[in-house]
Amino acid sequence: MSSSSKSGRLGKKLTFKGDPAATPSKSKSSSKKKKRSHSEHEQSDSSTSRDTLPETGWARASHVDHLEGPLVILFPGSSVPSSLYNPTDSPHAIMRPLDEYLHAPPAQDVDLAFDATAYEPTDVHSVFVIHKLVGSSSGDDRWSIKSAEGRYLSAEKSGAVTCGSEAAGPKEEWLPVFSAEEEGGLVAFQSVWGGYLSVKDPLEKRATWVLRCDKQDVGFCEQFCAKVQAEVVHEYRKRMAKNVKRRLNEDGDGEDEDAGAVKEAEVVKKFQSWGGGKLLLPSHAEKKELFKAKKEGKLAETLLDRRSKTKSDRYCK
Repeated sequence: MSSSSKSGRLGKKLTFKGDPAATPSKSKSSSKKKKRSHSEHEQSDSSTSRDTLPETGWARASHVDHLEGPLVILFPGSSVPSSLYNPTDSPHAIMRPLDEYLHAPPAQDVDLAFDATAYEPTDVHSVFVIHKLVGSSSGDDRWSIKSAEGRYLSAEKSGAVTCGSEAAGPKEEWLPVFSAEEEGGLVAFQSVWGGYLSVKDPLEKRATWVLRCDKQDVGFCEQFCAKVQAEVVHEYRKRMAKNVKRRLNEDGDGEDEDAGAVKEAEVVKKFQSWGGGKLLLPSHAEKKELFKAKKEGKLAETLLDRRSKTKSDRYCK
């Protein structure tokens, strides 16, 4: 019998639960470091984009990370500055002059200087709610835009734009496309059909302007200024970061010493008759012991010993 076939039959060395963990190979540890550094790099890039947003107040959005919560869509390029508007009890979506221009005498509205950065909405019907959708029909990241009346901004295949749907479907999905900061940081909204939200004849002086969604390229009429409430965006980002950290802990990556304590609390509450309603949680030293046991593969045995000592399980002797 050849030595090669003999070594192939012997196979790997047997290991048992409780044996000291083998030192990970250099390639495996280096790949983990690369993965961690890559995620940290992505987080730093994302945080850089979020740092451009102030802490409070209405702020101009310059990145898709800023699009969450109350939203005002402005179009400074019309004959007088306007905003996206959904009238009361109406399925129409229009661009309507801002209040200060709407009520100004015709001879004065040209002289009114408009500062998009300082603007704050005064009419609830010009305030929408933007939200990132999970599992969109296209498979890409998409957002929904809902009016104060609870209806969603929709785009028909023909190019018509409405705001009458009370549920978000494919027609209510939008993809925000931001221009570079040096180009003004404006945003275009692309529908699921591929067309971009557009203002029709914005330079003509009108009471309102019609919206269409059939332009295949981004030009002057397709670029808007989006304003969001900074505190809502920051709160949303914090909540998402907590969810990511929780999922990492559930997957076994980024574990801490509290993991064993939480596991014990869940097991005792669910399966055991635990001390007349009094749960004895581990101390700081015991948390370290549980954490060490989990790394060594002896968490179940350690928890069993602890329940026996605390008499929280009448079946543990």
